[in-house]
Amino acid sequence: MGLLILAGVVGVVATVLIARSSWAEDFMEWFLCSLLGLIVGMTTLVVGIIPGLIADTSPVSPQKQAIYAIKDNNESHGSFALGFGSVDEEQYYYYVVEDASGFKTIKKSEVDESKIKEENIDQPYVLIYEQRFDSALARFMYGKYSGYNTYEFHVPKNTVTTEYNIDLE
Repeated sequence: MGLLILAGVVGVVATVLIARSSWAEDFMEWFLCSLLGLIVGMTTLVVGIIPGLIADTSPVSPQKQAIYAIKDNNESHGSFALGFGSVDEEQYYYYVVEDASGFKTIKKSEVDESKIKEENIDQPYVLIYEQRFDSALARFMYGKYSGYNTYEFHVPKNTVTTEYNIDLE
């Protein structure tokens, strides 16, 4: 929010300064000065985004969601709770959760932002941590959260394997 305010103020000030220094008198001159002020404001916005990409963040209170398993029609034993795949060379974990309205949906998390822990549990779950900016100035300029999440998958023991044969018939 603060970044938008800053870009708007810089754009207006640039417009006024350019108009005064060029002695703008008619509509066309003011229009050109306004365009130049808009370009300066947009440049401020683009340049202002860069520090937000490198600002320090830390995880805040996690959201816990149960992971549901996919089962096929054959008489196979076990279930498939966490999948792995890639899209456009980006690697993801895929998992099924229940949303607020009761529908099961498939979610994904980037492999680089995820950890898996095997435990003595029956129901797998995921903890989703939103990344909050550490600096008060960064929270004012870019909003409370960075938009990135980290994930902790808690799965039953012996879930992680190198071989799995799934037959979805």
